[in-house]
Amino acid sequence: MIEDGIGNAIKGFTDADPVLGGVIVFLLLALIWQNRFFGGIIRELKEELTTERAEHQKTRAAQIEDIRNLGHVATSVDGLRHSVSEMHTTIRDVLVRKAG
Repeated sequence: MIEDGIGNAIKGFTDADPVLGGVIVFLLLALIWQNRFFGGIIRELKEELTTERAEHQKTRAAQIEDIRNLGHVATSVDGLRHSVSEMHTTIRDVLVRKAG
């Protein structure tokens, strides 16, 4: 049914003016080719974008995990600093008592 309509349209173009009909048919074919060509490029770009987004998300998740781990390290270092400060205070108190 669609093929018959296309055939009739092409026949109408070529019967009216063979040169103009040939140009119109050529332009239609060029549009079909362009649509398929650029459609393929768009599909490839969408696939690449999806892949890159997935890789970016993996990298982002790893970076977030690294930041969390550094937060734990910072908490541990802060606790160690506090312990050393308390030991320093205790040692100083002991030395002051012995000296006095």
